[in-house]
Amino acid sequence: MAGPQDLNFELKSRLDLYGKTYSAQRRAEIAEEQKREEAEISSAQPRRRPGLMMKNQRPSSGRMDERRPPLLNEKERIKVLYAYLEEMERDIFARKWDTLSSYVGVFEKQELAFENIIDALRSSESAADRDAKRAMEYEARQLFLTLDDIAEAARFRNVVKAEKSYVQLAIAYDRFLKAADLYDVYDNTDTSKLYEAIPEDLLVYDREDLPRVQDDVLIITGPDKGRTGKLIGISDASSKGVVRVEIGKRAATKDASFEVKVIDLQNIAKTIPDKPQDAQLKNLMMCPGGLFRGCSGSSDD
Repeated sequence: MAGPQDLNFELKSRLDLYGKTYSAQRRAEIAEEQKREEAEISSAQPRRRPGLMMKNQRPSSGRMDERRPPLLNEKERIKVLYAYLEEMERDIFARKWDTLSSYVGVFEKQELAFENIIDALRSSESAADRDAKRAMEYEARQLFLTLDDIAEAARFRNVVKAEKSYVQLAIAYDRFLKAADLYDVYDNTDTSKLYEAIPEDLLVYDREDLPRVQDDVLIITGPDKGRTGKLIGISDASSKGVVRVEIGKRAATKDASFEVKVIDLQNIAKTIPDKPQDAQLKNLMMCPGGLFRGCSGSSDD
C-alpha cells in the first residue's frame, strides 16, 4: 500500500498548509453541517468550532474560570487521547469511515481541556513557559484544523486525504504533549551506545524489501537505534518517514507509550515477523542497567 505522499514537515510548510486550509467559507459550511447533525440527535448545546478561540480571541484574565475542572484532570483527559489516536489509525487503514467520525468527535470534545492547559501559562513570567505556551497554541490549532480535514475525508471517503491528515494529527498531538510535558515516560536514552560492540550483521531485519506504511519497523542507525515502531507516513519529496516509536511502558498502568518521530527512510527497516521486537537481535537481548524499558527482566515489566 502506498503511503501518504509529499508530506512536508518543515515549520514554514506547515504554516503554509494552515493558510491554505483555513477559510471562513469552509468553516461556515462545516459548522452548518454539524448543526444539522446535532439537530438529528436532539443535542441542545451547539458545538464550538475547535481552534477558533485559540486564534481569534484573547482571554479576559490570566485566571482560570471557576467552572473549569482541576488542571490535573485536564492533563489526564488529553493524555488518554493517544488510545483513541491508535483506534483512529486502525479505522483509517481499515476504511471504517463511520466509526472514524466518532473518534474525531472524542478529540473535539476536549477543546476546553487544551485551552485550560494553555491558559495556565498565560500569567507566567518565565521565558520557558512563554515558549511552551506558544508551541502549545500552535500545535493545538494544527490539531483541530487537521481534525476538520479528517472529518471531511471520512465524509467523502477520501483515502489519501485521511491518511495524510492522520499523520499530521499524530505529529501535532505528539508535539503538544512534549510542549506541555505530558509524557509519563519520555526516554531520551541514546540507544545507539548499546550497539557499539555489536556486529551489524546481528541486527535482524528485512534487508530486501523497503518498509511501507503500516509496516512494523526497526530503527537501524542514529540515537534511536534498536527501537521499534510502526511506519505511519512517508514523504517521497523529503525521503523521510513518520514513525510511531515504542518508547516503553508506564510502570503503574502498563499502558504502552510511544513518541512520533520524523526519521530519514534510510535509517529504518522493515522488521521480520515472528522475531523478538525489543532489540531485534539474534539470540541476544541487550539490557545493561535496565536502559531498555521493554526488555525481559527490566524493572518496568
